[in-house]
Formats: sequence, C-alpha cells, structure tokens
Amino acid sequence: MDTDQPKTDAAFLFAMVHVMLHETPRERLDLPFLKAHTGSPYLVGPHHFFLRDPHSRKPLIWDLKSGRAVPFDHPDADPALEGTFRLDALEWARTGRNGRTRPSRHTPVFPSS
Repeated sequence: MDTDQPKTDAAFLFAMVHVMLHETPRERLDLPFLKAHTGSPYLVGPHHFFLRDPHSRKPLIWDLKSGRAVPFDHPDADPALEGTFRLDALEWARTGRNGRTRPSRHTPVFPSS
C-alpha cells in the first residue's frame, strides 16, 4: 500500500519545525547558527512585515550590545532572538502596506517560549 499523499511535504515540514521550536529544549537548538544565518532575529511590525532601516531599507535586528535596533548586517552586532523591544521604525512590504510604525513593542521572528 502506497502511503504517499500529494501536497503533504509542507505539512510534514511545518510539523517538524514546530517540534524543533516548541517541544525541544532551547539548549539543544543551534542558537548561534540561527542568529548568524537565518532571519530569526529580524524584527516584525504590527502588520507582520519586517521592520526596516529608513535609509538603507535593510531589515532591523535588536543589538544586545548597543541596546538599539540596527540593520541585520551591522558589524559586531549580537542579535536578540527573544524579547520585546520598543522602537519607531519603517514597516516595508511589497504589497503597498508601507509606513512608519508608532513607537510600540516589536519582537523578533524567532518564536518565544
């Protein structure tokens, strides 16, 4: 009996990601890799788009060293994966829902526990 169902690969992938992020102890995750090589530390605005630097339009991260939002490629930045940060930024989307956010609380993409 063939158990392969079409279009179930994505569902399986999302289930595995859910288990890794929500059911695996944090100390078993490769947090340095997530900080340096993924979009996990990018800050998200109220419309669920990345917050961006107004000048360069690069996605913003919260730098733990300086205690402020900086572009993701800022040299020597230590990106926060968890937390809530208050800032005023540009939320940029290709759909046209662009604009500045009010100073409010924003979180990184990485899900908090």
